[in-house]
Amino acid sequence: MGLIDGNYKILYVEENINGKLFPALKLTSYNGPPITVKIDSETGLIQQVDGRIAVGAQEVVMGVGYGDYREVAGVMLPHRIINYVNGNAIAESRYETVSVNAALDKDFFNINYQGTVQ
Repeated sequence: MGLIDGNYKILYVEENINGKLFPALKLTSYNGPPITVKIDSETGLIQQVDGRIAVGAQEVVMGVGYGDYREVAGVMLPHRIINYVNGNAIAESRYETVSVNAALDKDFFNINYQGTVQ
C-alpha cells in the first residue's frame, strides 16, 4: 500500500543472494520500515523481500524468500516460501497446489468453522 499511496521512495540497486547478483528495489519511508525487494532478472519474479526493524538497540532483518514458481490461473505464484531472521532460515512452507479466487464458504473465516476447501 505504501507504493500505491506514494509513501515509499524507490532506489534501484543490486543485491547478492547465494553469490548471484539480483536487481533490487530499496524502499524507504518516513513512517515504515526500510524494505528491499530482490528480483530475478531472467524471470522478473520476486525472489526475496527483506524488511529492517529496530528491536531495542538492535536492527533485525526479517525476510521472505520465494521459489518454485508455477503458473496458476495465468499468474506465476510461488509454491515454496522461506522465512528468514537475520539471514537465517527459520521456517519453510511448500505447497502442492495454490488456488486463485477460490470460492469460500461465507463462514470460512469464523473461528469455529469446520468446512473443507476444495
